Amino acid sequence: MDTVSIAELTQQYFYLSVNNYAAMAALVYDTLLTLEDEVTLIWRKKFGLGSILYLLARYCIISEASIAYCVDIINYEGVGSLKVWNPWLVGFDAGLQNVVSVILVCRFILQLRKFNTRVQTVPSVNIASTPGIRGRLQHIHETIIEEFGNSGMEYDLEMDNDTAELEGDTTPSAGIDTEVHITADEFPWAINPVENVTGPSEIGSRARGVDEEV
Repeated sequence: MDTVSIAELTQQYFYLSVNNYAAMAALVYDTLLTLEDEVTLIWRKKFGLGSILYLLARYCIISEASIAYCVDIINYEGVGSLKVWNPWLVGFDAGLQNVVSVILVCRFILQLRKFNTRVQTVPSVNIASTPGIRGRLQHIHETIIEEFGNSGMEYDLEMDNDTAELEGDTTPSAGIDTEVHITADEFPWAINPVENVTGPSEIGSRARGVDEEV
């Protein structure tokens, strides 16, 4: 191995080590910052889909980063040879990218959990159970709403209307009166259409009767 190859190997291994250190530092720093929220919103709550996803994302990347760092230290020659012969295929910054992605995902899940713990002024929606595939999809839908928070007033109103339609009730649940009221002052001919509706022949006969009286 000549001097150029040794210098290139040393430089590339230095870049790899810097990225590993940066990834571990960012991961440990974010874990310490969000530890209180994690204990409150994840460990002290009932385990569900959101909790499992959070724990997998958080602690799998910690294990992966630790193992990769240890292997990098132990197997210096193998990693160095791989970096020399395949400099564009190794992706020495992949560890840092993975750590940043996991941090964003974990932060997002924690924010959803914080929103879900707020006092909801909108009553909860009870979706009628349906057997078969549709029932399973409704169960998954309820689980997602329970884990990540409700979407707000518009969703509840829409679900209330759908439930009312399924039960045969056509009255709007939002409290909006859509019934049309007709008054005698505005539409006098619509109150009793049989007596008030006059055709062209009747109008002509009435006009002739008035002329004869005059």
